[in-house]
Amino acid sequence: MHMVNLGVKLQTEREDHHVIWVRNVDTMRRIILHLARHLKNADYIHCEEDIFFLQIPEVLSLFENPSKEFRSVTQLIPNRRLAFLMETKYAEDTASSTSPEPEEDYY
Repeated sequence: MHMVNLGVKLQTEREDHHVIWVRNVDTMRRIILHLARHLKNADYIHCEEDIFFLQIPEVLSLFENPSKEFRSVTQLIPNRRLAFLMETKYAEDTASSTSPEPEEDYY
């Protein structure tokens, strides 16, 4: 029911996208983390925050056909986490020989 209410809100406020973002960003994050808890409980991801390193089609593929997509999708997370850490300068040693493998369609 909550998703239906969110959809109605998004539809009625579609012209003012700034209002939509500010008003609903927390709700969207909680929904995503709820999905992440399911993936973590099923041992598809190591921690709930891993879901933020996946694209929406990849998350959906884990729910639709987990046995087929599990390895290919979950192997992307460490590489994307490293790229994120290097881009945001959170990595301890950005000059190390370990660098993320380039992805064709991630950014």
